[in-house]
Amino acid sequence: RRWGRRSGRGGRGGNRYDDKFATSGGVETISCAGQEGRIIGKGGVTVRELSERTGANIDISREDGTCKVSGGDAAAAASEIRRIVDAGVQEDGGYDTRGSGSRGGGDD
Repeated sequence: RRWGRRSGRGGRGGNRYDDKFATSGGVETISCAGQEGRIIGKGGVTVRELSERTGANIDISREDGTCKVSGGDAAAAASEIRRIVDAGVQEDGGYDTRGSGSRGGGDD
């Protein structure tokens, strides 16, 4: 799903933002596998508020575990998304699904 700023009011966007994502060169991709629900929030409230606050377009893909951020203050939105992901990983007991196949700690 794509969320972004609508003209004059914030909210969840649909295909309306496809062209912007296709043509924008300033897209930041963040790995968020397993934490998508925390970023979206209940009923989409978290991602919607983040998008409204920063003016960024946010595209979360559960299929590949990524979050793409562009437009507005994308750096601030990306920073907040990373904070949400990191907090979720900590809350989940250090289980980091963002790595390259490594699941959790281990005895190295």
